[in-house]
Amino acid sequence: MKKIDMRERRKELRLTIEQLAAKAGVSPGTIRQIEVDAIKSPAFMTRHKIADALGLSFKELWPEAYRETAELMATPGWTKRKKTSK
Repeated sequence: MKKIDMRERRKELRLTIEQLAAKAGVSPGTIRQIEVDAIKSPAFMTRHKIADALGLSFKELWPEAYRETAELMATPGWTKRKKTSK
């Protein structure tokens, strides 16, 4: 799967950095830094929020991170955190 460029997708949707940031619930500075590769590995939830705001899946926007996450989840002994009820 070919990675979709975040900046190109934002411009295709005619969104400003500020509009995308508001839609994703992150700061405009975060969007700017990701677009210029100043942030190489954004937080997992930040990636999901931005992908959703751009109408893309996490896998489409960050295929390499998706692969890494899938590999981690396939590792024997890996478990999701479970909420505990009191």
